[in-house]
Amino acid sequence: MAGEILWPVALGIKLVYAGAIMGGGVTASGAFWSLVAALVLGLLPGVFRPERQPWVRFGMNVAVSALLFADLLYFRYFGRPMSIYALLQVNNLGGLGGSLESLWSWREWVVWADVPAAYVFARRSCRRPKPSIPALQAVFFGLVAAAAVGGIWALMAVRTAPAEAPAAFSGGESRPAVGRGAVQRYGPLGHHVVDALAILREGEAAANPQALEEIAAWFRRHDPELRDSFDNPWRGWAQGMNLVLIQVESLHNFVLDLDIEGIPVTPNLRRLREHALYFPHFYPQTIEGNSSDAELLSQTSLYPAARGAAFYRFAGAAYPSLAKKLRAQGYAVLAVHGDRASYWNRAKMYPGLGLEPFVSLEHLEADEIIGMGLSDRSLFRQTAERLTRTPEPFYAFVITLSSHLPFELPEEERTLPLPPELDGTIVGRYLESIHYVDRALGEFIAALNQAGLAERTLIALYGDHDGLLWHKDRDAIEAAFGGPIDFEAWVRTYQPVPFLIYHPRLAGETVATIGGEVDIAPTLSNLLGLPASAWAGQAMGRSLLAPTPSYAVLPGGDYAEPAFIDPDGIRPALPAWAEEALRVADLIHLTRYVERTIEEGAGAGDDRSERREP
Repeated sequence: MAGEILWPVALGIKLVYAGAIMGGGVTASGAFWSLVAALVLGLLPGVFRPERQPWVRFGMNVAVSALLFADLLYFRYFGRPMSIYALLQVNNLGGLGGSLESLWSWREWVVWADVPAAYVFARRSCRRPKPSIPALQAVFFGLVAAAAVGGIWALMAVRTAPAEAPAAFSGGESRPAVGRGAVQRYGPLGHHVVDALAILREGEAAANPQALEEIAAWFRRHDPELRDSFDNPWRGWAQGMNLVLIQVESLHNFVLDLDIEGIPVTPNLRRLREHALYFPHFYPQTIEGNSSDAELLSQTSLYPAARGAAFYRFAGAAYPSLAKKLRAQGYAVLAVHGDRASYWNRAKMYPGLGLEPFVSLEHLEADEIIGMGLSDRSLFRQTAERLTRTPEPFYAFVITLSSHLPFELPEEERTLPLPPELDGTIVGRYLESIHYVDRALGEFIAALNQAGLAERTLIALYGDHDGLLWHKDRDAIEAAFGGPIDFEAWVRTYQPVPFLIYHPRLAGETVATIGGEVDIAPTLSNLLGLPASAWAGQAMGRSLLAPTPSYAVLPGGDYAEPAFIDPDGIRPALPAWAEEALRVADLIHLTRYVERTIEEGAGAGDDRSERREP
């Protein structure tokens, strides 16, 4: 009998506990629905034969504990509850071992605390005489009474999230409450129910015959902004040049001006900046696809899918892309990355982006491994060697890896002297990793110079997303650099990632225009002489080489809270037109808009060049 009563009680405690962590505190609604879920699950074993009920109860306990453990671990890593689409990305876990282990704490293991006792109760229950029907009825009504009392308690004794935390997006007409907002309203299990219902609604939206016209209408309104942004003095400045676009793992903008013990953290990036167009007010716009979302943004000028990673959900779909447009201008194209081709499903997604051939770890000499894959030093060295053999003009997309969490380098590569208060901390390890990447980048630039490619090559560089995160590293940054950091200060100082466009003939210029990763492809196209019409009806960004408009939309996701930034300030609530843009972007992915309209209409099929081996 004890097992029958303790099972829903323990479950209710675990659900409220997990909801408090993921929701930022206990809420009345979240606690109530967690207790209701505990009651329902507590009664479910009753539909089985009496001799099976103890083990059904134990199996459900293990399953719920495993789900909550995964939820909490995912939340600790990304700062948002796990979605169903995250399960599509389970292949990524193979390369994240060190990252995940660095995040485990006793808080995640609490949800397993009752499992040993549950096992003991299950074994003992199988040996006891089964309770009579009246006894079972007493248990049932006792559980109902406990749930009622718990619900009343939850409504009266409420602890809300800390006041200084940014408000969770609670939804509106354009997007339902998801993530933390759903946990606050419905509890952890309710969040997964809401998540599943949202997936069903996505299918309905994609099947709506008006969706394609809604997308086309949005582009008709946006295209004048795109066209006007291309009308600037920089148009065609780099026409005919090679292009190397580098996506740097976890690179914040603030490190470019940071000295530690009198030594610059990024001396080579500082030198590049002296001959670069530098955009300091530039923001990551990833959602749940993280690095892969950054790649999608930079290549297609489309906002990512609202849920999950487009690289998994829409692998094989064709997209308009910078690579395709440059290939049409006679460019040779290649992508280089020091991880497995299967990571983030790149092997299946890159053909639809025109990024072929794709030179992954399988096609590189694995002569030096750091963290998750090939060291950035080896990656840059081998990339430079390949570029000397690549026909010009070429477009090379290079994705680095060595500065990935948990930011651990071999001892001989830790060349940044750290003061005792930083040594061994998450901030200290991060700065060491970025210092290493900066050194590898300097060697790459030197190799291009030695090969005689520098004068004919435009080098653009940006950070994919933040490495130090608001929801888990703010205290460490405050301790490292002094002073409290509120949400606005975080977004203004620590959220931006750098965007630089380097050429030795450029005079260093800081561009004040506010923008984000969705603007990379139009900006580079503008410099390379492609007309705005090449992106009409396709790009959601614009060229940042024009001073206006100046803004960035942060959709909110695994690494950031939603925000809108323009010259008037930083606002956590997105304006209605920005919400509409994100909803339209999601429709573009869901409806495969490009395949069904742009490429089919042009008679181009999937617009891919013949595949070449690396």
